[in-house]
This record gives sequence, structure tokens and C-alpha cells, in this order.
Amino acid sequence: MQTNKNAIFLDYSLLKKLAFGLKQRTAIIFLPILLCFSACETVVEIDLPIEKPKLVVNSIFNADSTLKVNVTKSRPSSESGFDFEIVKDAVVEIFKNNQSLGLLNYAGKGNYIASAKFQVEPGAEYSVKVKASDFETAEASEFMRVKPVISSFKVIPDGVNSGSSYKNYKANFTLKDPNESNFYFIRAWLVSQNGRKSPLQTDLKNTLGQFSPLRSESLQLHVFDDRSFNGKEIIFDLEIGQIYIGTNEDYTIVFELGSINKSYFDYMYSVKRQFEDIPLLEPKNLPLSNNIKNGLGIF
Repeated sequence: MQTNKNAIFLDYSLLKKLAFGLKQRTAIIFLPILLCFSACETVVEIDLPIEKPKLVVNSIFNADSTLKVNVTKSRPSSESGFDFEIVKDAVVEIFKNNQSLGLLNYAGKGNYIASAKFQVEPGAEYSVKVKASDFETAEASEFMRVKPVISSFKVIPDGVNSGSSYKNYKANFTLKDPNESNFYFIRAWLVSQNGRKSPLQTDLKNTLGQFSPLRSESLQLHVFDDRSFNGKEIIFDLEIGQIYIGTNEDYTIVFELGSINKSYFDYMYSVKRQFEDIPLLEPKNLPLSNNIKNGLGIF
């Protein structure tokens, strides 16, 4: 019995020593892990540099209108609101094939306007250069697109128009697309007898079926490319929604089809991304397309 008791006592002593050794080893193992967790809590403060403001140059240059260029100053994306500081003392110059066409005149609200319409040449390269104190010279160049070739344009009044103040119209036309990448816009206007223009709601389709143009609701404008009909003749159908016409009022419906460059096409799609495709994100998180060197904007 004594032997058994001593054996039990010795075994218990060994267990105590073993347990104590395990505790020491466990402490040694856990120590570096705790140090690692402590290191993850270190806060590093970084001073982000404030970006120097740039010139923002915006101009949609049409072949049949007087050129206007708007110049403002950029600001950090952290600021909200739509009031951008205008630039009043800029020097805005227009070039055609590297030959100066003259300076634009300041007309207020950041707008610089040509004194007369330019004689626009399809295929020529037009450039804008904007200089202002404390800014890099902002510039851009684009080629004037060739007019689209259309034929067999027809306008068909809807059958429900008889005796009604609300009118519906359908139109169709054939577009002959050159065998290269091309970009277009189309829109419709209601023009009153005194010349007042109002944009019309339209729906654009073509005979291919898979055609899906971008529609700008604010501009009532369709923008599309020729990926699905490059180098072909294609028939388009244009439907105009109900429009109100006063009694005995004379009016004209004008359809406008134009060629645009890729820069404007990309710009319109970036606007669509901001406000239509991803409504949960703030617009400032999605940058707009830009073709201004040393600045921002679209020419």
C-alpha cells in the first residue's frame, strides 16, 4: 500500500511539473502573437498633397453655329456643389490646321465667343488653346467630322392625329455609313411660327434589331456608334411621342442628324455612367471623359 501511495504521489508530482512546463511554453508561444496584434493597431497619419487647380475648358464645336468656349477653374473632389469659379482673364485662341483663326471675346459667366461663324471645313483639324495666369496652357485638337449621308427621308403622321390637339409622327430614313468607325447624334425639334424651338421626345430604332443607342433625357438627344452596321446602308425609324399643338397653330418639325467625334461620344457615355447606370454611387466618384491636355473638360 505504501508503495502504491508513493507511486501515486510521485506520479502527481510529475504531472504538476509537466503542467508548469506547459504553462511556460504556452506563454512563450503566445507572446509574439500578442505583439503582432499590438503592431496592427499602429496609426500612421499621411498628409495628402493638395492638387493645384487646373483650367476646365468646355466647348461643343458645331459646324453651323458660333463657337463658344467656357472656362472655369477646377476644385478638389471633396468639395460639393455646382458653383465653379469662372476665369475672366483667359486668352482663348482657335486654330485650323495649326493656323490661328483669332482670339475669342469674353462675354461673361466664363464664356468666350467668336465674333463671327468660322468657315468650317470637314476633315480639317481644329484646336483650342487657353492661357491664364498661374495655370498651365490647356489645349485640345479634334478633326471636324464629315456630314452623314442620308436618303429617302419620310415623315408619316399617325392615324390618331385627325381632330386632335395632341399629334404623333413617325419618320424613317436611310443612312449610308462609311467603312470606318463613326459616331452620330440625332434629335428632333418642334419649331413654332415665331421661331421658338422645343426639343421633342423620340424613340430611335433600326432594322438590325440589336441596336441600342444612348438617350440623354435632359438633351432629348440620341448618341450612337456604327459597330452594328459599319460600312452599310441602314434604315432607321424615328417615333415622336405625343406633342401638343394649339388650335390653328403653324409649326414645323425639324430632325437633326450629325456626325460627332469619339471624344464627345465617350463624354456622353461617362455622363450616363454617372447619373443612370450606378445611381447608388456619388457622381464625383466617377470621372467624366476628358480630352483637354493640361486641363479638364471636353472640346
